Amino acid sequence: MMLVISLMFILPLLSSGPFWHRVVEREIQHCRTTWWANMFYFNNFIRKNSSCIPPLWYVAADMQLYLLSPILLVAFSRWPRVGWSLSIIGVVTSWFVIAVITIWKDFPPSNNFLSSDIDKIIDMEFHIHWKPYVHMGPYIVGLTTGYVLLNHQNIKLSPVAVVVGWIVTTLSTLAVVFGAYSWMNGIRPNVVVGILYAAVHRTVFALGLAWITFACFKGYGGPVNALLSWQPFIVLGRLTYMAYLVHSLVIFVVVGTTKERKFFSHFELVCSFLVYLVLSTAISLLLHLVFERPFIKLEQGLFPEPRSLAPAHNSSPVNQEEVEIGRVVSLVETARCPQTNENSIITSKL
Repeated sequence: MMLVISLMFILPLLSSGPFWHRVVEREIQHCRTTWWANMFYFNNFIRKNSSCIPPLWYVAADMQLYLLSPILLVAFSRWPRVGWSLSIIGVVTSWFVIAVITIWKDFPPSNNFLSSDIDKIIDMEFHIHWKPYVHMGPYIVGLTTGYVLLNHQNIKLSPVAVVVGWIVTTLSTLAVVFGAYSWMNGIRPNVVVGILYAAVHRTVFALGLAWITFACFKGYGGPVNALLSWQPFIVLGRLTYMAYLVHSLVIFVVVGTTKERKFFSHFELVCSFLVYLVLSTAISLLLHLVFERPFIKLEQGLFPEPRSLAPAHNSSPVNQEEVEIGRVVSLVETARCPQTNENSIITSKL
């Protein structure tokens, strides 16, 4: 992140334009004054009109929640019921805080609400969208999903439960995305509906992602799992963080160098998106190879993984009698524990 912030100061060497001072120079000045907030993961408490690369609010919010996560992790490891209780309290508290702020500030249900009051939308981003307590619900959903996958590996679902799970997930996530369609046209919803949506829509969407993760992990993913397991996604997945960091710089340069009026249409918007996507991915690949990858190798050298306990290839051959005894023991153990999974049988034989 600090590398990308440092790249902000070389942008004036790349290009210029009629909007350069208004867009790029303004952002550079923000980074001159508030770069320290990014370094200490405090930039989500800095106003947008003075924040260094505003989309980096997410890094700060994520780190702040990460620092609080040991409370739940320790509770789950020692007192699972306490862990579940704290998780429910955290999610409900997050909903309550969002609802109170929405009522107090008279905010719309989401920051996608189309309004002529731009100042209110910016104010909403600062008080709600950027703050860690707003994203506590989705974060806790992620923690609890990891806990379930790690400690309850014997969960089996019937075909009916799987179908119901996918139907509920599909409908709920689509409702979060497309339920606000009319609001994008300036139609404000009922007060109760608006407050309810503002409070829970992030957590509901996270629950949908949690089900997808659980279903794919347990073998209930079908074509969804096949798509998400596609090999090229693994390669692109290693570039997502760097692409997230640099995409703002790409947008700054493109907007700052604009010299002609643009005709707005969906086609032009798609073309702009593809330009940003390709340029961000290409730059992130370069930065990943030059900066990020060497630090990964350095970390692996400083903190090596434990070596495998498997015998070396040049070790002395194992006595055949010992092999036969091991096979008998493994068969006896398998007979005593018929529900032992395939991995444990293989492990006992090894």
